[in-house]
Parts: sequence; structure tokens; C-alpha cells
Amino acid sequence: MEKGLPTATLDEGLTFETEAMVPLIGSTISKNLIFPLFMNQRLSKDPGVTDTTIQPKPVQRIGVLGAGTHGGRNCRCKHPQRYTCCHVGQHAKALEKGVGGIAAGFKGLVEKGRMKPDDLWLLVRSARLNAVGSLGNVAECDVVVEAIVENEEVKTSVYNNWNHCCGRNASLASNTSTISITRMATALKNPARFAGLHFFNPVERMPAGRG
Repeated sequence: MEKGLPTATLDEGLTFETEAMVPLIGSTISKNLIFPLFMNQRLSKDPGVTDTTIQPKPVQRIGVLGAGTHGGRNCRCKHPQRYTCCHVGQHAKALEKGVGGIAAGFKGLVEKGRMKPDDLWLLVRSARLNAVGSLGNVAECDVVVEAIVENEEVKTSVYNNWNHCCGRNASLASNTSTISITRMATALKNPARFAGLHFFNPVERMPAGRG
């Protein structure tokens, strides 16, 4: 027991805990904390469509636009053992820094025993993670996640360029948390293949779920 802190018997402590807990049961705060729990459980079982014959399209190659914090961490979370990930950044120094962060992240997973050294070596040898400076390199990607600066004009400018190099069936998702997805979709030739997919920071520690 730290010096200066009050002491109490077990019974006194339990009484104090009960008196503090009872008013919270059924309170607005309690309900607001319980609601997301059941909502997340329901969403995890929701197929997303009423027609069960509709199946998600296969995804083999993922592109990530942006060499900043979100872009780099998104690359780390795209299961590189299963997908090929193309990391795109306009500026060489920013891209180099982003790749350095990705490498440090994987090294940390190995040190914690959450990733085998052989898996990391296989990832490097198979070139499943590519860092490039040109948007044209995402031409063969099935899904592209945009995580560049939070500026609508800059984002839509990139989308206009993406229109000319993307595959016919490719989908684009923006990591934006503040800009209208509906408004930005007007910059795309196929707005039906555009969606919002925001990742909170730190991306790799967030629970997987539906967006």
C-alpha cells in the first residue's frame, strides 16, 4: 500500500464498490456501452446483402495510395502472406520512410513471436510488398485504398488520374474521415465502385470489422 493512501478491509472495499456500481446499472452510460457490443456481434453475422447467392469478388492484389502513417500501416494489415500489396507514394523520401515503418512493424511482430522469421523472409523474397512512385503501378490491382492527405482537391485530382489507369472491375476506397464520399465519387467514371473505408490509428491494432 502506497504511503498516504487510505486503507480499508475487504468488506469495506466491497461495500464501497457496490455503492458506486449500482447507480450505473441501467443508466444511459451503461446502455451506451452495451449497445456497441451487441451491434458489433450482429454486424459480424450480417452477410451485407439479402441475396445469399451474391458472393464477394476474389481479391489477389491490393494497392495503397499514400506513404504516410495510415498508408504504411494499411500495407502491414493487408495480410501480405495472402495478398500482393502495392504501396504508392509520390515523394521518394516519404515513400522510403513509409517502407521503413512497414519493415520496423514486421520486425516487431517477429520479436514478439507473432510472425515467424521464415514468413518474413518469404514475404521479402516473393516481393509481395512493392513500393513504387507511380500511380500506373496499381493498374492491375483489384482494390485500391486511398490514404493520402486529407484534402478534397488533392484526392479528387488523384481519382481523375486513377480513372485512366485502373482496371475495369477495380474498386477504390478512401480512408477519409471528414470528406463527403458522395461528393468525391463524382470525380470517378464508375462511382458505384467507390466507397469509404476509414481505418482508425493505429491501424494494425484495430479489430477487424465491416466498414
